[in-house]
Amino acid sequence: MKPTLARRIGLPFLLLAMAACACTRHSQATSADQQGEVEVDVVSIGMDHDSGSHFVLLEDRKGKRGVPIVIGDNEAEAIAIEMHGLKAPRPLTQDLMRNIIEQTGNHVDRVIITAMRDDIYLAQIVLDGGRHMVDSRPSDAIALAMGTHAPIFVNQKLLAPTGELGSDVTDTLPKNDRGLGIAVQELTPNLARYFDVPPSSAVLVDEVGPKATAAGIARGDLVTSIDGKAVTGVADFDREVATLKEGAPVVLKVRRGSAVESITLKP
Repeated sequence: MKPTLARRIGLPFLLLAMAACACTRHSQATSADQQGEVEVDVVSIGMDHDSGSHFVLLEDRKGKRGVPIVIGDNEAEAIAIEMHGLKAPRPLTQDLMRNIIEQTGNHVDRVIITAMRDDIYLAQIVLDGGRHMVDSRPSDAIALAMGTHAPIFVNQKLLAPTGELGSDVTDTLPKNDRGLGIAVQELTPNLARYFDVPPSSAVLVDEVGPKATAAGIARGDLVTSIDGKAVTGVADFDREVATLKEGAPVVLKVRRGSAVESITLKP
């Protein structure tokens, strides 16, 4: 995958006076479809082996087409924090933008990855029923959309079949596997710094099923061991889950903030 650099646009543009205008998401999506834009989800964050750069992978709702966009380390951390519904100890860039927009009575309709010029992806933030279009780096626009629960669209010309994205994309996605009614992913170096824990010291809980929720597991928890055996990554998690006896209770040691507790689950 060829590295790209996102165009930098200053935040002061967000301080423009903006008037509120009601506009439903349905009408936005219809307008987007007519313009050749496809709604996508943030699937994961990976790292390009060749360049050492992070990228965010966007896929359409059917998982058939996608686009990887290279982003900086800080931007990868910001998007990862939004992905897991976490709150940074200090406001990040997307928090600042969201606060400015919302506290001035405005609204993010959607963000659009519009084009690629000279190997640089371009994005726009659509505000107040389309009354304002603000240029942005894709990474900032994506993080802002996730923080405001706004949809993300991509110009369909930028999307490629997921099977053609290449092994450098698919092989470097943070692994995400299910077991015990939860989904976990690798604790990347950026996430380890955020949680103030050593890298390769746990796996991050990404999704939680009803039974695991009832037992006390929450999204954003760090699982450090299963039945007393250390879990340093998804491979450890898979191995320990595979050795469990069917129906037997299992004890997970979970870190949440500065607290560590043991939670018993029944597979």
